Amino acid sequence: LTAVCTHLKAGLAAEAEAARLQQAQVLLQRLEGRQDAVVLADLNAHCRPWRVEPEGPAAAAAGASSGTVEPQVHPLLSGSLQSAYQAVLGDEPAFTCWGGWVDREVRLVCDYILTKGCLLEPRRILQVPSADDVLAYAERLPNAEHPTDHVPLVADFAIAQHEEGGLQSAGAYWQP
Repeated sequence: LTAVCTHLKAGLAAEAEAARLQQAQVLLQRLEGRQDAVVLADLNAHCRPWRVEPEGPAAAAAGASSGTVEPQVHPLLSGSLQSAYQAVLGDEPAFTCWGGWVDREVRLVCDYILTKGCLLEPRRILQVPSADDVLAYAERLPNAEHPTDHVPLVADFAIAQHEEGGLQSAGAYWQP
């Protein structure tokens, strides 16, 4: 089993997503030849399209444009890796990061627990706080209950038992 922890380039603009795409391609190259892996990642890459607005009056005055950024990293990684949250919930959570600033809020899915291979089967996950829980704080995240702008992600996995010639059937998983 290969365990990886990674943090890709931050930024909301399409240029940042393009840089993350290159980083994600390198990650997949490094995972080539690895049968089973778990990747704990702050990809800084949303799984859904997001809207970008110029940051502040100076950016708007300088001609910075707004628009929608289409995700590139999440679709690339989803072709080779399975999201524990998506496997259990049927979709990614509504957010894993929600920062509040004076002039804007950023609410995205940036963080993921990803697996490769059939050794680990996601069974349960820790639910993220509800939007109402976060909205109770003017500063959003971090706040008195959450010391960072990212929420904790937790997944419980069943581990396939090896037997001669491969892995046993799905019914033969070890559960702690």
